[in-house]
Amino acid sequence: MTVKKKGITLIELIIAMAILFIVLSVISSFFFTNYKTLNLVNKDLELQSQGEKVINFMVDNIIDGYSVLEVVDIADDKDKKAESKEISIKRLSIQRLKAGGEKYKFELEGNALNFYKGEEGKKEICNDVSTIILTPLPLKKSFIDCKGVRIEIKLKLDKVEKKFVNEIYLRNKEIN
Repeated sequence: MTVKKKGITLIELIIAMAILFIVLSVISSFFFTNYKTLNLVNKDLELQSQGEKVINFMVDNIIDGYSVLEVVDIADDKDKKAESKEISIKRLSIQRLKAGGEKYKFELEGNALNFYKGEEGKKEICNDVSTIILTPLPLKKSFIDCKGVRIEIKLKLDKVEKKFVNEIYLRNKEIN
């Protein structure tokens, strides 16, 4: 009597492992693609949240202003009060009331946007700001004579970038 041994041959094992490898590679690529998409969506939502917070904070603090005191260009660190064009800024100072009013300052240091209220210390608003572009309103007016500003803030987190735009008119400008 002969007994047949049952088992797996080496060829059967190699074929089974090849099939398993093909199935796992398809499944893993699906999961990695979904993970990357989820990561991008999370970054986009984070920028959306930060952008809304920044734009609302700036609107709340600029709208009650009387005049633009200082606009410093990011390229040459010079005051651009007399300019009447769109510029990328490093610093924006607003006078709150007509005479002796409190001064508010927004300053871009690297990617961090900081806020200074009077003589108080700085308060970091956001740390993912790539650029702030300011335009006087109405157009063709200088910043010192403008009744408002158009502000465009670009936020960037890794490779995700979002832009937020708002027009802010100085409420106290009309109270002369």
